[in-house]
Amino acid sequence: MYLHRIRNQVVEELLLEDLKRITAFAKNHEEEFTQVVLNQFEQDLSQKQRKGEKARMKSLDTIIEKLYEDNVFGKISDDGFRRMSAGYEAEQAELKAKMHQLQAELNKSRENIINTKHFLQLVKKHTEISTTSPELIRDFVDKIIVYQVEKVIVNKNNALKSTTTV
Repeated sequence: MYLHRIRNQVVEELLLEDLKRITAFAKNHEEEFTQVVLNQFEQDLSQKQRKGEKARMKSLDTIIEKLYEDNVFGKISDDGFRRMSAGYEAEQAELKAKMHQLQAELNKSRENIINTKHFLQLVKKHTEISTTSPELIRDFVDKIIVYQVEKVIVNKNNALKSTTTV
């Protein structure tokens, strides 16, 4: 078992560096910052193929209805009807599950938009960030994840880097 630790001071320095960088960008390029988030939201919507799935659901309803009518009028046997309708109904159930999943992802994207507006309000509240404080951390940080140590070759020109997601 490998134990690792990171000094509190190092975490605070990395956090402060990232907060300064991100808040400076958000403050100086508010429209661009918001646009980046909006573009991601729109991209999520367009890539989710919502229209195609709704159209397929509608056509499956029509197919099942016609199968039923063909069965009622004796054009196909009961066994054939059961076999074919089972496949279409399974596809419908799969599409419904996928549509529910897409709706959940859409809701998450909408939540990200709201979080972006809140983030920009926090940026305006904290005009000059020079040190970390409990209030600053509470406002901007949900959690800090420290991963297992990786072997990294560091020379005098390299600096520690961290990433922060908004």
